[in-house]
Amino acid sequence: MSKDLHILSFPLEILLKIRPYLNYSSMCNLLLVSRCWRDVWEDPVFWSKFLLRPRCFGRDTDLETILNTNRFSTIEVLRLDFIDLNDWEVLKKKSNKRSLEIGGVHQMIDEEDFACELLHWESVSLSEGFDGNSTCGYDDAFDYVETEQPITAGQMAALFQHITDESEMKCLEISGCDLRNPDFDAFANCSKLEEIQLDLCELNSDQMASFFKKCAERTKLKKFNLGFALNFEHHGFHKLHHVDPTLFASGINNIEKVTLHSFGGAHRQMEELFKTISKESKIKEITLRQRGCLAGVDPDVLAIGINKLEKVDISNLNLEKEQLEKIFQQILIKSNLKKLDIRFNSNFRHIDNYQKVLEAAKRKITTFLHT
Repeated sequence: MSKDLHILSFPLEILLKIRPYLNYSSMCNLLLVSRCWRDVWEDPVFWSKFLLRPRCFGRDTDLETILNTNRFSTIEVLRLDFIDLNDWEVLKKKSNKRSLEIGGVHQMIDEEDFACELLHWESVSLSEGFDGNSTCGYDDAFDYVETEQPITAGQMAALFQHITDESEMKCLEISGCDLRNPDFDAFANCSKLEEIQLDLCELNSDQMASFFKKCAERTKLKKFNLGFALNFEHHGFHKLHHVDPTLFASGINNIEKVTLHSFGGAHRQMEELFKTISKESKIKEITLRQRGCLAGVDPDVLAIGINKLEKVDISNLNLEKEQLEKIFQQILIKSNLKKLDIRFNSNFRHIDNYQKVLEAAKRKITTFLHT
């Protein structure tokens, strides 16, 4: 017991450092060691970072009972596979509105009410449904599944319409949703958030053009992640090639961190983007995930643009030999790069003076990934 007491006498800062190494089951076991241990580890500060998934507590335990439990009173991340009318009223009363993940909602929840409540949460994730095997923790993986009552088109449209510069929401993540519905034209209001992530979603070209236009004019966005496309009619590609290249480049250029997946055929857009970056840009980090997307982009333009950024991931893009040579020549002249990932570009080994270029790049760039 004396050893137990010695451990519990550690400062709170030390115990908080230990906490991330313990999963939900381990934390529950700590509560069973002794009354003394329970008094210490029951403190809500140790539980606030857990991803709380009420369905794991059984169907007989309602959301209000769980949130009224002392250890979960300050929980920051809440995942609900489905929100019924009772859960909805509980959510509205919750004071600590940090992160909410939703798979489906009752169709009788008023559209305006739905939008106004969600905009009080700092981070919201909406999907067609999710499922998983683990109970709680930092890294509870979930798989995409279909839910019986997904978020309605009216509820989603109301959310987009109500986003303003004053909204408390900072981050919106949407997955598994076809957003091409004309009622979703207000999607462009997402430019007023700080972060937007789309995965397995689909936007039409007019919606994307409107969004990039808003971003070009004025945006609060710091992070934009355009994930894999939902639309299999066009081989799963976002139709960025239908968006005016100048408009696309101007919009993207105002966002600090950009990730783009699945945008086949957008060569003119990429050329214009790096032309814009080479002059002046707010972008600090860019990740491109479409093989061949930089084919034909002027090597000098690409080299200057990439070296204006701080972190660049252009792995597995099948870059041309001349493009790679120009990029590394510019690195030796002037570069802001702190991290560069060019793995799986087979032409890299064929550039002139490969070994010397490799060693020089390692000296200039803090994190350089090439194999």
